Amino acid sequence: MKFVMMITILTLLSTVQGKDSLDCEQCYKTPESTCPGKVCTIDVPMWDSITTPCWGGFVYIGPVVFEARENGLGFALKGTDTSFMPAGGNNPVVNLDFDWSVGLRISTGLITPHDGWKLSTTWQRLYTRDKRSINVSFPNGLFPVFLHPASFDGDDTPIAQSAKAEWNLRYNRLDLELERPFSVSRWFTLRPHAGMRSAWVHQSYDVTYSDLLDDIPEAFARKVDMHCNFWGIGILAGLDAIWKLCERWSLVTDLDTSFLYGYFKIKQKQTRFTSDGLGTRVFRVPDFYHISRVITDLLIGVQYMRPFWDDKYEITVKAGWELQILNSQNQFLRFVDDTTPGLFVANQGDLTIQGVSLLVRIDY
Repeated sequence: MKFVMMITILTLLSTVQGKDSLDCEQCYKTPESTCPGKVCTIDVPMWDSITTPCWGGFVYIGPVVFEARENGLGFALKGTDTSFMPAGGNNPVVNLDFDWSVGLRISTGLITPHDGWKLSTTWQRLYTRDKRSINVSFPNGLFPVFLHPASFDGDDTPIAQSAKAEWNLRYNRLDLELERPFSVSRWFTLRPHAGMRSAWVHQSYDVTYSDLLDDIPEAFARKVDMHCNFWGIGILAGLDAIWKLCERWSLVTDLDTSFLYGYFKIKQKQTRFTSDGLGTRVFRVPDFYHISRVITDLLIGVQYMRPFWDDKYEITVKAGWELQILNSQNQFLRFVDDTTPGLFVANQGDLTIQGVSLLVRIDY
């Protein structure tokens, strides 16, 4: 029994001694008294490897090459006959030609001495313009989608020989966040963050139908001007993950969701034009209401991080593919009845923005 107790005591002493001589690669910010002469940087969270009892800061800037799409913007149906339902006919929807654009994202923040908490402000600006025009020859025709069915003097719905549409999107976003990265293990870091978000989503959609058949003789074209503006403010929360591949390189994933309360301001106008360019307003409908909307962001990519200038500064380069989903942003009015002129539908689709982004960040 005494022998067993002696072996147990010696084992415990050797364990304590092993802890005193702990390799700093197995600890996270272990005091120098535990790891004499060593600096623990292996488990320090990415973007948080510069720790100081004083205030610090960071700034980053980068482009976003993106493509914005919104469903419910089809502006005509192409027919092989002046009848919408010919025998064996086919009527495909004419949609916009969505193109790629370049946006900008800028952020600046403070690193506080309170446990390394970080307070940041981020501004995003995404502007794009997409358009399309189409012409057909008789007996083919284009069936208008956005014209009011009760706005014609003819017995039948007019059929156009040409149509063109232009969609403009201006999306600005401002985030105020509080974050604190921490290491789950030697190779895995999480970055929970939360705060406030304000978003401005301004859309305009102009559709013109020309060479109309079955309309009044002096009507050469009809144009529909539509505006759909949303503003909202609310809470933002997310969780980012960093999988460290080696000393400098990592895989990263970002996910955040915001719930915004705000309003939609809608304007829609239809104008009749003669061949000499004179326009007569057919109708104008404004709308305004408060409502909530959700915005979800996702990103997956790679990241390179490197300290410099005696570890007083740090540069981070991150590149990845990202997706932004803005639900129910298409609130353009669509009138659907010629006997009840005020009957319309809205909420025609979601706005999605996808593309690649490049971020260059400097911590100091």
